[in-house]
Amino acid sequence: MNWLEDYFAKNLSKGKNDVTFTPVEPEPQLPFKGKVREIPGKIEAEDFDVPGKGVNEDGTTNASYSDDSENHGDSDYRKDDAPAVDLYNKATGVIVGYNQTGDWLEYTVNIAEAGKYVMTASVAAESESASFSLSIDGKSVAEVPVSGSSWDDYKDVTAEVTLPAGKHILRMDVTAEYFDVDYFNFEFKNEAAIRTNVHMATPELADYDVFDVNGVRLGRMSAYSLSEAVSMLKNSNSIKIQGVYMLRSVKNGAVKTVRITR
Repeated sequence: MNWLEDYFAKNLSKGKNDVTFTPVEPEPQLPFKGKVREIPGKIEAEDFDVPGKGVNEDGTTNASYSDDSENHGDSDYRKDDAPAVDLYNKATGVIVGYNQTGDWLEYTVNIAEAGKYVMTASVAAESESASFSLSIDGKSVAEVPVSGSSWDDYKDVTAEVTLPAGKHILRMDVTAEYFDVDYFNFEFKNEAAIRTNVHMATPELADYDVFDVNGVRLGRMSAYSLSEAVSMLKNSNSIKIQGVYMLRSVKNGAVKTVRITR
């Protein structure tokens, strides 16, 4: 006997209050569009599981999300299977917004291998006090603070998480309101570190002005470093007359004298 049958047995008298009770057969939550989300990989926040039905023998439900009944969003995405979730249309696509304390979303995931991952979430907020937590099968793996100053300015927040291999339920709980979330991305920790280091080491293209010895600006060139700009100037066919020239960085004002011989 489940909790609802027990309630009727204890609270309804015989006679006019007799009812025929047909319990809802439990149906489990299912991956959205039948597609299990893969980790490592990117999970769109709006692609949480399709909710199931009924109550299981252990008293748990088959819900895949929790939200109040009022929909504050402006998107029709998921209007049929999750009409209460506040989904918004943004420049990057559909996002989950108006996240209030106590709201939660669940995703069926397949984790390629056990180990440490770096989770990056794209979020927007107008306060310094929002936050969410992540859990796997009910076990907490991360507490993530969220801060910001604009609902249109999405920033990355990261957390290192340790995940088990195989198929599991990933859950995002809103622990402090309000924030919007676009997606969650999971990378192996070592791969994330390599990507970050490569990004930091990648030189940026910069502009340099070219002057003659009299201080007359002759033009502008682009290079990845001042030394590269010197080499390019020396080998340029645009300089027809030998002599002394100067390169000045547009970004920081650094100056380099270059002697060109022909």
